[in-house]
Amino acid sequence: MKSERSNFAASKMGQVSIWRLQRVVAPRKADTGVIMFNQVVETEVSATKEEQNIMTTKEKLLKESGESLSRLLAAYMATSQDKLAKRFRTYYAEATGTASAELSAGKQNRGTSCKKDKMRPTDATFRYVWLKTAPEKIVALYERLKGEKWIDRDTDPDDFYALFAGEESACKIRWTGKKTVLVYLMKLLKERQYVRLPKGKGIWEVTGSHFLDADGRYFKRLRCVRMPIRQKYKAEAIAELMNGEK
Repeated sequence: MKSERSNFAASKMGQVSIWRLQRVVAPRKADTGVIMFNQVVETEVSATKEEQNIMTTKEKLLKESGESLSRLLAAYMATSQDKLAKRFRTYYAEATGTASAELSAGKQNRGTSCKKDKMRPTDATFRYVWLKTAPEKIVALYERLKGEKWIDRDTDPDDFYALFAGEESACKIRWTGKKTVLVYLMKLLKERQYVRLPKGKGIWEVTGSHFLDADGRYFKRLRCVRMPIRQKYKAEAIAELMNGEK
C-alpha cells in the first residue's frame, strides 16, 4: 500500500511539475514569438522606408541630370534586395557625373562603349586660352607636375609647351602619376575653359595621343576612368595654375 501511495504521489508531483513548466515556459515562448514577429515587422518597415528614400533620391538626381528613368528602373526591378545599396551607389555616381559640371571623369558612355573605345592617335593639340598673354602659366604647370612626380623628370619643356600651343605636334609626355589624376586634370582644364579642343577632336583623343604611361605605352579607355579620391583636391589646385586671369 505504501509503495502504491508513493507511486501515486510521485505521478501527481510529476504532473504538477509539467503543468508548472508549461505555465512558465509557454508564455515565454509566446513572448519570444511576439518579439521576433515585431522585430521582423520593424525590419521590413525600415527596409521599405529606406527603399522608398533611395528611390526618391535616385529620381531627383536623374531628373536633375536629364537621364531617362525607365532604363534605370528596369534594372532596379531586376535587382535583388541585398544588392540595393550597391546599385544605388552606381546610380548616384552616374547621375551626379552627368548632372554636375564639376566632373566625374569618364562617366559618359560607360559600359559597352568603353570596350569598343579605340583611340586613334592624332597630332592635334590643346589650345591654351591665354597662350599669348600668359604663357608663363604653362611653365608653372610644367614645374608643378614635375615637382609632384606626375610627369617624367626628363620631360622636354618644349614638348610640354607644344601640347598647349594649338598646333600639330608629335610631342609625347610620359605621365608617371595616377591615370585617374591625368583624366581628372585634363577634364578640369577643359571644363574650366582654360584650354580649347581642336575642331573635330575629342578630349580623350588628344589626351591619349600625347600622354604615355610610365612604360611609354598609350593609355587605354581614358573615357572610362573614374574620378580620383585621394588626389582630387590637389589636382583641382594644380589645374587652377592655368587660370590666366589670376
